[in-house]
Amino acid sequence: MNATITLNDLLKGRGIDLKQVVVMRHRPKEPALNRVLPWLAAEQPELFNAYQRMQNENVEAVLQKVKYVASFIGRSPGKALFVGLYAVDGWSARPTDELHSTPPFAELIKRGMTVDVTRPTHLLFDLTVVPDFYPEWKGRLIIKWPPPERSWWRRAHNKDEMTVLAIREDSALDAAMPPWNEIVMTWDDLGIMPNRWKAAMHEWRGVYYIFDTSDGKGYVGSASGADNLLGRWEGYAASGHGGNVLKRPGRNDSTRERQTALTTTDAPNATGRPAASRTSSCRKAPPVTIRTSSILLALFGALLTCPLLAAADPAVPIKVGVIGLDNYQAVAFTELFHAPKPAENLAGIRVVAAFPAGSPDIEESVRELPKWTDGIKKLGVEIVGSPAEVLKRVDAVMVMSVDGRAHLEQLKAVLKTGKPVYVGRPLAASLADAVEIFRLAREYKTPIFSCSQHRFSPGFIGMRNHEEVGDVMGCDVYGGCPREPHHPDLFWHGVHGVETLYTIMGPGCVSVTRAATDTADVVTGVWKDGRVGTYRAIRKGAVKYSAVVFGSKGVAPAGIYGYAAPINGVVPKGRYMGYEATAVEIARFFKTRTPPVSAEETTELFAFLEAAEESKRLDGAPVKLEAVLARAGKK
Repeated sequence: MNATITLNDLLKGRGIDLKQVVVMRHRPKEPALNRVLPWLAAEQPELFNAYQRMQNENVEAVLQKVKYVASFIGRSPGKALFVGLYAVDGWSARPTDELHSTPPFAELIKRGMTVDVTRPTHLLFDLTVVPDFYPEWKGRLIIKWPPPERSWWRRAHNKDEMTVLAIREDSALDAAMPPWNEIVMTWDDLGIMPNRWKAAMHEWRGVYYIFDTSDGKGYVGSASGADNLLGRWEGYAASGHGGNVLKRPGRNDSTRERQTALTTTDAPNATGRPAASRTSSCRKAPPVTIRTSSILLALFGALLTCPLLAAADPAVPIKVGVIGLDNYQAVAFTELFHAPKPAENLAGIRVVAAFPAGSPDIEESVRELPKWTDGIKKLGVEIVGSPAEVLKRVDAVMVMSVDGRAHLEQLKAVLKTGKPVYVGRPLAASLADAVEIFRLAREYKTPIFSCSQHRFSPGFIGMRNHEEVGDVMGCDVYGGCPREPHHPDLFWHGVHGVETLYTIMGPGCVSVTRAATDTADVVTGVWKDGRVGTYRAIRKGAVKYSAVVFGSKGVAPAGIYGYAAPINGVVPKGRYMGYEATAVEIARFFKTRTPPVSAEETTELFAFLEAAEESKRLDGAPVKLEAVLARAGKK
């Protein structure tokens, strides 16, 4: 990226008055909280937001005068990592002595946050994420933080040296797994482990040590069952005791320090081969210092110092299961993953089991199910008798049933396993089902994402930063929209076009109107920043899937589905990327457990669809997305 681009350029590009922005670079002085703050930003954003809602008196005075907080985390000198832009929607006073009993502040205090008890009250600011301010750059955008280093907040209009230094390929909030001999966690850490840690622990089998600082006792446990260490430790987080005699102690245990020499132990390895014996040649592990204020879990050093006990070989593929075989998508993705020489970004994924779910009242499902069941069998995939049998055999899941009505019920068992799951379009046949699916995913802490294959088509996603367009000011999308009697008409196939609209425009739509005839529908969305996007649903006449994009620099056509966007009227050379572009994102998702499309954006997209259906019922009257979301149970 051009080194002259600054944070202020990004703010002004979204029409935001710099005088209305405070930029914060959070670096908690409390060591325990500072260590987990990136985890909170990634895994429990409501706790991260609670942390920044409460400020000292000087910052309180400033926040009462502005409209936005640009939030960053400081992880290295002179740099700041982007978390999000938040709107200041108001504030209220809260007695200080109530904070210790008020979630989520009580949770933050438990994690080490200090509160100025000399103040009788604190102001709590209502901060709401601005959804259309580069949400895809959360944890990826790094800016320069000019000196002085200790100055952790500043007014945007007074500092134009906050240069964009980099946009990472992956999120730095989802921290990389440390070496085995540095893995020491408190009990409370288990609920907010980064996704990369979860992915690694899902592959590890072995022995761990729990030290109870309340009484100085220790416990040695092993994990080799479902989801290996991840499943075992998440069991502790959920139950408080993991089914063992050792019970979780009280929250107010005193801090102790203990040094433990860890030696070789019997344990199965990540690949299921026989465990090493006590007389093996593995070397003795080094001492590990454990410092904590609660129960701690640590991996035994022998787990990874012995070759027979090593973590899973990166060459061992991720085993994927499929639920639903009544459309081509499952076969298309499997063909790409099983190619004799798959592209590097598709390697390491193997579909091993499938259940041929279908819907007897949908003509397409009845017609296509035998064809694609046979097709996936020819790719070496085992057909099993139930979704439960699929789940026993795999590390990740694709729910590919063409019937959106079936997905909520199919996903209930999947989400309980914690295994990452991709859901083919449509995610659901109603907004209420979509909201419930994501609620369950949050409850079980299961990574999930869903999208149309149009989402990652290079000719669509490439319009967000197209050199002839500049900043996207509006977009007209068009495409075919056949109906299916058991789905609201836009939910069935129109989701492709609306997904394209959101791919180019980003989230932030607030209201929808719809004009509908038997020939075509035109759905118009108004975004909170005044931008307008439309979707033309074609039912008669020639059909093509594309868009026209209006920008700060010019107006340009998007590419045709599967191909790159034209530049100066010429489509760059390249192969057809139809399903492959989405397959690449699914593979990356299964490896990192980080969804490429947020639950919030997909929920908004389904609110757009629901609002369009209601506008049609109301003869084209405008419908607010917040209204349909409230009725669907998501305030």
